[in-house]
Amino acid sequence: MCYVHVTGVGEYLRFLLKKRIVYKVTDSVEAVETEGVRMLSWVSVKEVLPSTWGLADPIAESDLSKLRKTAANM
Repeated sequence: MCYVHVTGVGEYLRFLLKKRIVYKVTDSVEAVETEGVRMLSWVSVKEVLPSTWGLADPIAESDLSKLRKTAANM
């Protein structure tokens, strides 16, 4: 059994992208583990709003806007 937690920038990940992340992460777990682990793998996708975390080199709002536009086209 495997539990994977993915954290992303809030308001960046839309529903279909989250679903894709879950599917691809599960594929990766199955590739590393044995077959049949898919049904026992949990993947959690959590969004954290930019105002609740920080980086030594902050991400500019304009860069986040570019990321949102890129994600919208996926």
